[in-house]
Amino acid sequence: MYCRDPVLLAPPSRLINRLRHVAQASLLASVLLFVAVAATLSIFPSAARMPATVGYLLVSLTGVFGIAWLALVIAFQNGIVKCPCCGGCFARRQVGIPWLWFPSRCDECGYDVSTGHREGDF
Repeated sequence: MYCRDPVLLAPPSRLINRLRHVAQASLLASVLLFVAVAATLSIFPSAARMPATVGYLLVSLTGVFGIAWLALVIAFQNGIVKCPCCGGCFARRQVGIPWLWFPSRCDECGYDVSTGHREGDF
């Protein structure tokens, strides 16, 4: 059963949109942090003797971002995140490289959480 009331669809649509953004930002932050540490260590070999607390902090931040991304990938892939319009799995199938980009449209009904409309609706 489809829900077409924009007032009822707005809060869950914002939540799914935020989950998509967190998943994409956490992957990007994790990769950028890893690359920054690797580049710093290759350019400045003396930085390898930095205090252990700084190293532990960088490794734990990379781990936190990676775990957040992995949890959201599992939630989207296993159908835990439901479409606010049709109640089906929101993004089980993904276009392009899997797990790197989360679509804004539902796989089943085509509801777009960014715009709040389905295909064919005005």
